[in-house]
Amino acid sequence: IKSRAETEAVVARFRRDCQAYEDQAVNLVSTWRGSAKQKTERLVPMLALEIENCRKFVAEVFAPVPPSAEHLSADSLTKAFAEPNEARRAVQGVESLVVGIKYHRGHLDDIVQGDNVQLVREPDNHYDTNAVRVNLQSGETLGYLSKEFAAAMAAQMDTGGCPQAKVSRILQGKVYIVVTLVSTR
Repeated sequence: IKSRAETEAVVARFRRDCQAYEDQAVNLVSTWRGSAKQKTERLVPMLALEIENCRKFVAEVFAPVPPSAEHLSADSLTKAFAEPNEARRAVQGVESLVVGIKYHRGHLDDIVQGDNVQLVREPDNHYDTNAVRVNLQSGETLGYLSKEFAAAMAAQMDTGGCPQAKVSRILQGKVYIVVTLVSTR
């Protein structure tokens, strides 16, 4: 689910829209002077529109959360490790979508939330020199971090960052992992 603030804003807008719809329907029904058939012909399109609005509401509130990588940059991770008085520093809970599953593993069988995964740098990858492969505990390749997220992670991994990751959720055929990056500097 989206952040609390985003969800509350969507719910508030939905409630306002519902109230407006209800007011319009009550007004139409209470002041109607035509036949029941005419009333039905007038109300059915309104109902169809309201059903579509409900579908949009559900999709908006329960849509997959976009990967946090858009808020992550190599600079932000570097700053997190730059504090000189700390021997170990961890960046907790950064979530990323695993991409390319259909090309590597092809299915999500036997993957469950909470499974540990291993992140492996591939600086010699001919598609992306920042590539970070996601392996299952069995060593089998699940997929890769998205290009943007991999760029930030690769910079940290190349300078001593030690990522630990696990499956945070599986939603609509997509796997998300949460990464904790620990520096030992």
